[in-house]
Amino acid sequence: MPHANNNGVRIYYKVEGDGPPLVLLHPVLSSHKVWYANGYVDALKSSHKIILPDIRGHGDSDKPHEPQAYTQQIRAMDIVAVLDNMGIDKAHFLGYSTGGFIGFAVAKYAQDRLKSLMIGAAHPYTLTSKSFAHLNPADTEAFFVAFEGLIGQAVSPQMKATLLQNDLRAIAASLKQGFASTEDGLAAINVPSLIFVGDKDMMYADVAKCAGSIASATFMPMQGLGHYDTLKRSDLMLPHIKAFLKGVK
Repeated sequence: MPHANNNGVRIYYKVEGDGPPLVLLHPVLSSHKVWYANGYVDALKSSHKIILPDIRGHGDSDKPHEPQAYTQQIRAMDIVAVLDNMGIDKAHFLGYSTGGFIGFAVAKYAQDRLKSLMIGAAHPYTLTSKSFAHLNPADTEAFFVAFEGLIGQAVSPQMKATLLQNDLRAIAASLKQGFASTEDGLAAINVPSLIFVGDKDMMYADVAKCAGSIASATFMPMQGLGHYDTLKRSDLMLPHIKAFLKGVK
């Protein structure tokens, strides 16, 4: 299995298709497989080389248990390590939720590696949860309650089953670290950008705000959709993503 190495932490990634490189970065509690399950890989691999990393702490990537292993800059450099490992100078980037927060970090710390930036249901402002500060990962019910408070919606039985397949100590460490602000990088973003979010998502106001601060950004609110609904509605999202990518020179 292909892995990139970022200072001793291995980042797994999978590659599909051929064409201009496009990184797809998944939400928390999932892995690169979410892009297959929701139809994105099949829809995009005929026109792009799809690069599918597992975020550290997830999937087949290494899973540090220390919160300091999950800073925004470190997670951004994981993506750079994958591109370096593949010998790729620049790539399009699509990140959703946690993948989107990391996308803003890539734009701050390594914008020269981006050809375009697509971010869903994420923003560059500080996001932390006091509920995770002293959380015992072994207490799964407390973990669910804290996570529901973070995303603003109930955890479905399917999501709980997915959660329990993860290394909860690693997930808890990443959530305790949270996402430090990358807001100071917004004004410098000059690659074509597509920012989208469901209008029922609790992050809607912050996502809309940050889109207005990026000169190169197109903001796309998705009517009637919440935090996890938007990614699943690939039937709605893919036409916009394909049109955006087609328009990037």
